[in-house]
Amino acid sequence: MLSKKLRDSLPEGFRFRETGWYHAISGINEKSHRMLLLVGLITAALASIGYILIDLSHRESQYLVYYLLCLAAAVALLFFFLKTGRTAALTIPAVIFLIAGFVLTAFLPSSRDLYLLIFLCFPPLVLQALGIRRGSFWTAVFFATVVLTFALNRFGVFGTWNITLTFQQIIVAVIIFSIIFILGLAGERQKEHYIDQLVMRLSYDVATKLPNREVLIHSIPKDRQFLFAIVHIENFGELGTIFGYEMLDEILQFISRYLQQWSREFNYSLYRLRGNDFGLLIPRAGMDGPEAEVLLNRICSALRREFMAWGKLNIHLNIKLGASFVEDASRIDFLSKADLALKDGIRSHRAVSLYKGDDSIRDSAIDSLKLYSTLTRNLEGKTCRAYFQPIIDTSTGEVVWFESLLRLKDQDGFYVSPYPFLSLASSTGLDTDITEFMLKEAFTALRKTPCDVSLNVTFKDLLLPEFEKSLFSYLKDAPKSDKRLILEIIERDELVENEACRNFLERAREHGCKIAIDDFGSGYSNFSRLIQLPMDILKIDGSLTQKCLHDEKAQHLIRIVVEYCRANEIKVVAEHVDKPEIAKFLANCGVHYLQGYHFGIPQESLSDPAIIETNNE
Repeated sequence: MLSKKLRDSLPEGFRFRETGWYHAISGINEKSHRMLLLVGLITAALASIGYILIDLSHRESQYLVYYLLCLAAAVALLFFFLKTGRTAALTIPAVIFLIAGFVLTAFLPSSRDLYLLIFLCFPPLVLQALGIRRGSFWTAVFFATVVLTFALNRFGVFGTWNITLTFQQIIVAVIIFSIIFILGLAGERQKEHYIDQLVMRLSYDVATKLPNREVLIHSIPKDRQFLFAIVHIENFGELGTIFGYEMLDEILQFISRYLQQWSREFNYSLYRLRGNDFGLLIPRAGMDGPEAEVLLNRICSALRREFMAWGKLNIHLNIKLGASFVEDASRIDFLSKADLALKDGIRSHRAVSLYKGDDSIRDSAIDSLKLYSTLTRNLEGKTCRAYFQPIIDTSTGEVVWFESLLRLKDQDGFYVSPYPFLSLASSTGLDTDITEFMLKEAFTALRKTPCDVSLNVTFKDLLLPEFEKSLFSYLKDAPKSDKRLILEIIERDELVENEACRNFLERAREHGCKIAIDDFGSGYSNFSRLIQLPMDILKIDGSLTQKCLHDEKAQHLIRIVVEYCRANEIKVVAEHVDKPEIAKFLANCGVHYLQGYHFGIPQESLSDPAIIETNNE
């Protein structure tokens, strides 16, 4: 199936017969051979039966023995084939049967020129069934058999045969036989060439011409131990952004050249894994952990010394290595362990990291998978719930609005905070489904309460056409009394599309919405937000609120914020108020509204909690 030239060019020790692609190609080849063999044997059996019936109808029995021999052989081979399904074991007997069939048909009456049909069909059938090398061999055997039969017949060894061709016709038949053989050979070579090209693409990386991960996995000897390392270009994506996508292949080729140059010095085999990762397979030879780290640091230092010239710039690559030992018990998961070590190194800013049995990253990935399962189950099963927490006016103690908060049903049936799920929802795109759900719940709540209702949104939401369409559709259809929605910006990432977000928020205000900046004093939610965006409300982050009784810096910052907001007609809300002492201090500072467990926990109902005195008295 694979040419000898290709097999010789594959990496030494590559057990390609174990690969998935080899099994797939073999399966297609096997299916073709099975069909060819099945059709051939059935045709031979039916032809024998047909000629037996013709002779019996004409009361002729001279050639019945030949037909019966052919029928018996065809039926026996067909039965064996259907019983065992062993195509390879049956192919050679079927070829011998075809050769014998030619010899037998040579003695049939001349009106039944089956010998000519077998003679001309033999080359393509055998080449397709056995391939170029064995097919050519058996074609030569067949032709030699034909010549030998003719010669023995001429010397009277066999009885008189019924081939009544002239010498010129024999020459023409041989020429046609040769042409058919050559065309069949060319076709098989073309098929072999296409298979070789496919195998090369499946085994080697196009950009670097290095063997790929599949070759690596099936090239490791089972009786030896190795050190395996992933070479990772950490700034690969950034370089592509700066210099263009076209440069990425050049970066891969650059690092590939140097890795190949050093392969002899450091005694490793080189592979291309995926994206911006390469693999190094190094014989362990008694190497322990510290020795492995020394070797890996030498390789990393050598790579980091090199730079890539780009115009007048010298581009240095940020290289990191993650490695693991390949032992008998870890031949399946050595790649995963090296990848875990690499992720740990990137997280802790180490250039080289060797796997030492710490599965914290894997455990984290498993936890993320569980969170994702819970999140999708809630969204698909529509078990999400909107809870509402009251915000209290410090001067009157009355509820002025409710903040809508998502709650998800966990595996035990309890509704929990979505905080552990938020990062995962953002990375998987499920956050847009959550926002759409909460938007619908917020407008449902507005129909049930005279108070305002706030909805948490991110800058990403503001830039999505789907959210814009949904929001303004709800605002358009809602009666004027229900246009009391507050949009709370909860973004912790840097604001990039400043003008687009500003325009969106201005339009929302024109439709009756109020704008609140949430979590002021944490992440990117700082004083720059006060200048960049239109707002009606500013919410002080709970981390400042919790410190206000004992941290003078927090107290000063709260007073400064309140003073600024009052001067600019911006209402101030303090979150996470869980003690009366905190509520009293914030009220004395001039904070307009308070929110926290001291006033009410999030709940499904929009009930008005008891009025709590928060003024100075």
